[in-house]
Amino acid sequence: MRIFVKQTIISAVLGILLLAGPRAARADGNKIDESQVKALLKEVDDACVKKDAAALMKLMTPDARVTVVMKAAQGKKNKIEWTRAEYEAQLKQSMAVMEDYKYERKEVKISMAENGLSAKATSVIFEQATIKGKKITSENHETATITMKDGKLLVEKLDDDLVSLKSE
Repeated sequence: MRIFVKQTIISAVLGILLLAGPRAARADGNKIDESQVKALLKEVDDACVKKDAAALMKLMTPDARVTVVMKAAQGKKNKIEWTRAEYEAQLKQSMAVMEDYKYERKEVKISMAENGLSAKATSVIFEQATIKGKKITSENHETATITMKDGKLLVEKLDDDLVSLKSE
């Protein structure tokens, strides 16, 4: 009988862990670890590849901010800042006109906050798409600030430095 009870408890615990998934809150409060951040980045990447703006927005906090810095004429830089809602509108508009879209994340570096409540993930993002018959390629250096909100790991801030944008 003891063995049966022990096996049932172990099965229940394993089931809860599997259902909770790698991004769920842990018993130690809102502390997060690198494996959770990697799981979140994979979800972001999967949504990007599918051009699924709705799925991407579910991975961002309600008060998320996005900043994009682009090179302008004479070495100057243009800075665009979006609220979550503005970013979502821009994303949907862009995704609607892209064809033959390719997306790849490389050079991922994750740094955890000392208190374990947030993390920063830096990456190089390569994108390619055809828009109105023109092939567009870009390279972005991205920094995502990631935090636990209401038991879910989400992107709170996204900073993109568009280092290369080419049109053929």
